[in-house]
Amino acid sequence: MNLIALFWRIILYTVGFALSLVTLQPLTANARGPNWTATEKSVLEQVARGKVADLEAREDRSLSAKFVEQLLTGQIEDLVIHRRGIRIRNAVIKKSLDLRNAVVSHEVWLNNCQFRDRVDLSYAEFRRRINFSRSAFTNSEKAAFFYGMQVGGDVLFSDVRFEGPVDFRTAEVQRIFSVRKSHFASERTTNFRGIHVGGNFQANEAVFEGNANLEDSVVEGDFSATGSKFSKAAAFNSLKIGKACNLIKATFEGNAYFRRLSTTENLVARNASFKGKTSLERMRIGGSADFSQAEFEGPADFEGCRVKETLTATGASFSQSTTFDQIHIEGSGLFYLTTFGGPVSFVSANITGSLGALKTQFKDSANFNSIRVGGVASLDNSVFDGQVNFGSAKIEGQLQADSTRFNSTRDAQFYRMDVGDAVYFKWVIFEGTADFHNTQIGSNLEFDGTHFARSGDFKGIRINGVASFLNMNFGSDLSFSEGRASSLLLSGVSPSPILSTLDLSSMQIDNALSIKNLHTDTLRANSIRVNGEAILDTVIHVTNLENASFSKLVLSRLPWATHQEDLRLQGMTYTRIQAHPSNALVEWRRLLYWINHSSFSPQTYTQLENFFKNERDRERANEVFVTRKRRETHELRYSFTWFWNQLLDLTVRYGRAPERILVLAIVVILIGAVIFRDHTIEPRSKEDEGNFFRSLWYSVDVFFPGFLDLKLESVWQPKDHQGFRNHYARFQKIIGWLLIIITMSVIGGMIR
Repeated sequence: MNLIALFWRIILYTVGFALSLVTLQPLTANARGPNWTATEKSVLEQVARGKVADLEAREDRSLSAKFVEQLLTGQIEDLVIHRRGIRIRNAVIKKSLDLRNAVVSHEVWLNNCQFRDRVDLSYAEFRRRINFSRSAFTNSEKAAFFYGMQVGGDVLFSDVRFEGPVDFRTAEVQRIFSVRKSHFASERTTNFRGIHVGGNFQANEAVFEGNANLEDSVVEGDFSATGSKFSKAAAFNSLKIGKACNLIKATFEGNAYFRRLSTTENLVARNASFKGKTSLERMRIGGSADFSQAEFEGPADFEGCRVKETLTATGASFSQSTTFDQIHIEGSGLFYLTTFGGPVSFVSANITGSLGALKTQFKDSANFNSIRVGGVASLDNSVFDGQVNFGSAKIEGQLQADSTRFNSTRDAQFYRMDVGDAVYFKWVIFEGTADFHNTQIGSNLEFDGTHFARSGDFKGIRINGVASFLNMNFGSDLSFSEGRASSLLLSGVSPSPILSTLDLSSMQIDNALSIKNLHTDTLRANSIRVNGEAILDTVIHVTNLENASFSKLVLSRLPWATHQEDLRLQGMTYTRIQAHPSNALVEWRRLLYWINHSSFSPQTYTQLENFFKNERDRERANEVFVTRKRRETHELRYSFTWFWNQLLDLTVRYGRAPERILVLAIVVILIGAVIFRDHTIEPRSKEDEGNFFRSLWYSVDVFFPGFLDLKLESVWQPKDHQGFRNHYARFQKIIGWLLIIITMSVIGGMIR
């Protein structure tokens, strides 16, 4: 028994020693396998040595799929893979390569290789880098699956050509993912949906012949598709980018979808081309968004986007409808030299910085209704061919639109705007109505040199500075009714343009009003209030200054109206009035002449009369009073009052020349003294024949009957009782009574 046991022990020790020798012996390239070809053995040898297995010079470059699968997964016996990993070039894998759920521990390089059948790396785990650069997946019918693949390093598919469909859905890449210069030739979708890249996603100069889908993906570094071409639809919806997004010179020939895409840094799409519909709604850009020189041939929708810094579209072209509704830009929005071929809308947009649209072309409607701009809004040298709407816009800084053209015959709507600083519309052309009603402006409003082909509506406008409309070319109507300004300056180009209607009714002007070199068919300035100097140049036809109030009113080239009823001055008041600054001697008569050409209102004359009284110019005040009374008399033609007023005018000039009545009385008395000479008078009775008689005193006694009794008229009488002298005596008595009544009226102040 002991010998038998000893025998088996010797056998076991011998086998164990042999096995230990085998395990301690270094593995070589002559690893055993199931009939590897010479090419495959050559690959094994190079891999074991840590060198690149380049098959370019070999006649047979084929590697079996099974060999590649076992090589990558470490299933080849006796093979020790060098720390540099597996590096193979110019190989041809003809059969289907299946690495589903495989675990690959080494770095893998399969460069310049051809994969002629199906490739499936779904849910494979590569713990280090994989590199397929310059390889080709040549089977157009078979897909390349990388679905759910996990890679602990970089994934490099640079300059790769995929003839068939490609699926990278939900793949996870710890570092860089690159498809730079790669060509996805299949018209079926190249699907990256849900991919997660821990570093940069590089797709520069890549070509996608079919749809490209990166929806719901995460790229923690930069996403770059500079110079790439997307022949069909490209979907980037809900793509989250940890740093910047670069689409410089990218071409999107189909629809492009960027809804809810988000970046932490900039989005740059300079010189990009979008030929189909572009949907960018609700994007979130953590830095600037740059679309300079980009071309949008289809509709573009930026609705609800948020841009942390500046949005730039300098030199960009938008051929169809473009929407920026409710966009929020925390920096500035810059659209210099931009072209909008279709309708564009910025409704309820919010721009914290400035809005710049200099030399921009709007070939269709432009809607900026309710836009909010925290800085300056610049539209200088731009062209609006369609209807424009800035209604209810709020601009904290200036609104600038110098040398801009509004070519549409429809309204240019700027109503109810709130502008915190000045508004400049100098040398602007409005082919349609300019509507600025109920707008509020924090500083000056300047429309110098502007052309209104139709009407300008500034009703209810509030201007906290000077409103300047100098050297203008007006159309039909211009209205500032119910508005308010510090000063309002209006003048036309030479020769003076004719404005159909200028409406300043119920306007409040805190300082100066100046209207020069301007003719208007109708001036409505009723109830206007001007606290400073008001200079009114010639107007024609109809003028309404009823209930107007002026601190100083300066009028030129009078009269204005053709008919009295066309010049209405009832209730107009002023502290000072001036008609011809260069000739004060003629001025007051021109003022009186002007009032005489207005519809009659006693208050108008009373106002001018009181002005001259305040100036201590009684003569001119009296002249105005007499003129008023004469116009009153004219209005009462052929009534008793008319006759009475005529008598007052003839005798005492309505009480303003009471000395006239004395002169008239003396003249009548002297005439009577001549008529009642001694030989023409006889006593009334024989008892009176010796009494005293003098013709002069007799005439005085006749002139003051019952008022002054000289005891002559009661004693003496004309000889021809029914003749001329007797009738003249009666006439003189009547004249005397009338002059007495008039004198008493003057003394009692009954004439006003």
